[in-house]
Order: sequence, then structure tokens, then C-alpha cells
Amino acid sequence: MNDTQTTFRVDRFEEADKTACRALWAAYEQGKVRTDSFDALFARLWDELMAGMPSFSGFCLRDAARGEPVGFAFFVRHFCTKSTQAELYLSDLFIAEEWRGKGGGAMLMDALIAQGRSEGLERASWITRPGNLKSRTLYDRYASGERWVRYKLSLRS
Repeated sequence: MNDTQTTFRVDRFEEADKTACRALWAAYEQGKVRTDSFDALFARLWDELMAGMPSFSGFCLRDAARGEPVGFAFFVRHFCTKSTQAELYLSDLFIAEEWRGKGGGAMLMDALIAQGRSEGLERASWITRPGNLKSRTLYDRYASGERWVRYKLSLRS
């Protein structure tokens, strides 16, 4: 067993993790612009996560010694127009500040990739800001960035 495995374990969130997950989500969302209130957004995220819907899932990164959540990866499965198989999209990956740089991000990415492969999905994809160099260092170990431009249009009046 390597040091990362003795530091962390990856599994699913449980109902008892709600308070810890909410605190992690608050840290992740700090300073981001939202169209909905934080409470409403987290309530929907948590309800979807606990419902076990096939389209939305997440992994919990835990402190292996205490079992407390210290990070997460949330992902969706969706139709892929380039294949008969669905695609897995990593929507959010976050690790609490004091736990970064210890291999937890790689454990979450490995779990995500293993999940997609076990389901026979076509591919996994994700985006990050160009200036997010810490995350890009991790992500570049798994795939090459593409040169696509992402557009977002609000559909709210």
C-alpha cells in the first residue's frame, strides 16, 4: 500500500456526510457567481446525489484514518453524438486546501476513469480555467487539453 492509499480512500457519499459535503461545497463555490442561492443549489445537488440517479454521481475522498470527507468529484453521464455509448463528464473536483498535494486528486481521477470503463462509456471529459495550473498539472497526466472554445448562454429571462 502506498502513502496515498494510507492517507485517503475513495467511496460514495452517505447521508451522514451531508454536513461535511456542504462545507466542502461552500469552500469550492466561494467567490463564484451563482444564479440560484447556495442553499437551494446544495439541496438539489445533495438530493440528486442521494437519489442514486444514473445520470449524476459522485465520489467522496476521505481521510483514511478518520473517514471524514475531504474532497469530492461529481460527474454526469450523457448521450454522446460521436458514439453509440454515453460519455462521462467531470463537472466538479475539489479537495480541501489542507489535503491538497497528497495524491487525492489522482485517486479521484482514477476512480472516475475506472467507473467509466466499468460502464463501457465512450470517454471522459472535463474543463478547467486556463490559469488553473495546479489542476492542469493533474489533468495533463490523464489527457491532452483541446483547443475548443466553450460558450455559455443563460436561458433565464
